[in-house]
Amino acid sequence: MLSDAVLRVNVDRPVCSGHGGSGMPNNISILQMNAPARWTGGAAAAVASDRVRAALAGPIQGTPDQSPPAIPSFEMYRGRTEGKVYRGQAALYSRSPLRPIVARTRQKMSRRFQTLHAYVRLAAETSRWGVLAVGWARQGNRREVERCQREWGRLMVEAAGVTVEVIGGDRLVPGRPYVLVANHSSNLDAPVLLGYLPIGCTYVAKKELTRIPLFGHAIVATGAICVDRGSSAVAHRTMDEAALRVQSGQSALVFAEGTRSRDGRLRPFKKGGVVLALKAGVDLVPVTVHGAWAALPRDRLRIRPGPVTLTIHPPIPTAGCNLEDRDDLNRRAWQSVASALPAERIGS
Repeated sequence: MLSDAVLRVNVDRPVCSGHGGSGMPNNISILQMNAPARWTGGAAAAVASDRVRAALAGPIQGTPDQSPPAIPSFEMYRGRTEGKVYRGQAALYSRSPLRPIVARTRQKMSRRFQTLHAYVRLAAETSRWGVLAVGWARQGNRREVERCQREWGRLMVEAAGVTVEVIGGDRLVPGRPYVLVANHSSNLDAPVLLGYLPIGCTYVAKKELTRIPLFGHAIVATGAICVDRGSSAVAHRTMDEAALRVQSGQSALVFAEGTRSRDGRLRPFKKGGVVLALKAGVDLVPVTVHGAWAALPRDRLRIRPGPVTLTIHPPIPTAGCNLEDRDDLNRRAWQSVASALPAERIGS
């Protein structure tokens, strides 16, 4: 049913045989719903339904010199008939059930192509910046290593189609070491943090990551703190070594939940980050990453571009505290991270 649709018809050439030279056009396009029928120089428009049927049956009446009002620039659909005019069928596709199917298919193909492009670029940029970072690390140039990490993180975020907003970046003093504790729900968390934190830092990673070809070698060579979660004695010794590095002026990033959240909800924090801050005698800084899970959830490969917010909360002083205060400090850090998340992203 072609009710209340406007058709613009080109009458520069005669219609095909079968319509008696009525002046019916060969080109038809749907422009706008619920608009009046008008003539323009060399073109005619007729309201669908009874007026369209009348137009198909005979010549369209109108005044060629009459100027129509401005036609909206939005075009719903433009179709062309080649060689003949169909009775009222030229605009049927505008309401065809195929249109949403075609639109969804195009959207899926676009997402798959973007995901494929992101992973190809991930491999290429990781190889490039990993080699550079390893080279600078062997020369002992920590500043260049941190620059490579920052460039790698930002390129990964860009390839994923994610935009990052940083809140509270002025709360960190350049040149002063901190222990930063962040939530962890996505593989995009690390690129976002390394790429957009206003200070350079090393990070605490699980030992299993060192088994990844090239990437594992890069994180070891660039000074990442690799913790063996299978042995508590080795883990404690590693944290002692990490505390010495923080005391020497190098900030450290810890994913306080220990692993990525499966449902994107904030889980209880482990005490490793707090203990590291207490042993090093530096401030504890809670950091919230919101939006990364929606872009790339755990156990999924498809990337969905979207906004990510990186919130840096006020530092929590550890001066005058000891290991007996670790539970209270851990609770305060968790509450700070949770304050920048919506209620549905906070676990029990």
